[in-house]
Amino acid sequence: MGIGKDRKAGRGWSAVKKIVPFAARSISYPLFQFVIPRLKLMANVQMLAQKMEQYSEAISNGDITPETIARNVVAVNENSFGEFNYQNNYWNNTVKTGIQCAFLAPDGKREHGVAQDRP
Repeated sequence: MGIGKDRKAGRGWSAVKKIVPFAARSISYPLFQFVIPRLKLMANVQMLAQKMEQYSEAISNGDITPETIARNVVAVNENSFGEFNYQNNYWNNTVKTGIQCAFLAPDGKREHGVAQDRP
């Protein structure tokens, strides 16, 4: 049943159980789809400009490449924005897969950390 039907039928708790995940998903969707990616892009561009200026002499001498600086900037920003990069933290694929399975919902349906409603 839907939220409105549950409420009308006197099953208030059932309606609350359905509306809480819906509200959490409605709030988090614009954050994860629009705000955070643009914030990360802006931080990457700003830090890359600063690092290119800082290492301009080393780049001209050939001591470091711009690609290396760009990789370092992206790695620093991914860590600062809370992204968990398995490639940097795990060497054993079995451990990585086990940890990923432990955090997935039993039905595998997850979006932005909020389990989706089941039909």
